[in-house]
Amino acid sequence: MRTFIYFVILTLCAVLLESCTIRKKPVVENLEKDTTEQFIPYVPTVYDVLQEREDWKYQNFIDSVYLSMPEQIITQMLVTKGTTISHTEIVEDYLKNKQFYHDTILKSMDIQKKYIPDSLPNKDKPDKQLNKSDTVNKINNNR
Repeated sequence: MRTFIYFVILTLCAVLLESCTIRKKPVVENLEKDTTEQFIPYVPTVYDVLQEREDWKYQNFIDSVYLSMPEQIITQMLVTKGTTISHTEIVEDYLKNKQFYHDTILKSMDIQKKYIPDSLPNKDKPDKQLNKSDTVNKINNNR
């Protein structure tokens, strides 16, 4: 039996030594690139830079008009055209029909504010306070 145990121990030691001595070679990949895969950085032309500047100026103009528009007109546009339209579409439509929006929409909403309040009126208070204890006693006495 002793020899069997020695044999098992020697076999385990041999397996462990074998696994320690074998080293895997690293796989070297081909790092060369095909000429069609090379990255060429984009260099803008003078026209591209000037066009970007003009776009930026136009967007600043759109933002300033949008922020200075009366809230009533923006509200009316969002109600009639939907809330998915962009700021640019709102401003372009406003500039095309500016006279209509100021003469019709803005004036009618200002008039409407005068006659239709935004909040509910306060509840009226009764002139004479009701004696709650009397009404409760009357109900209990009737039963």
